[in-house]
Amino acid sequence: MADNKAGKFALGAVLAGVAGYVAGILTAPKEGAKTREELKDKAAVWQKDVEKELGDLRSNWRMSWTKPRETAIL
Repeated sequence: MADNKAGKFALGAVLAGVAGYVAGILTAPKEGAKTREELKDKAAVWQKDVEKELGDLRSNWRMSWTKPRETAIL
């Protein structure tokens, strides 16, 4: 139960950080094309990071799902 609350808090903190970052970028006094290019580059980096994290989570989930099944079969 505590892990679920911690996970929700962490997700909220990450989303708030991303929203703050985007708001800061969009209000910065840069040329629009530079800002859009920077956002595009950052989005590509974030996408790779998220894909890696999801892959790790999927792998961990599969391990936690198959481990009890293997134990039960033995």
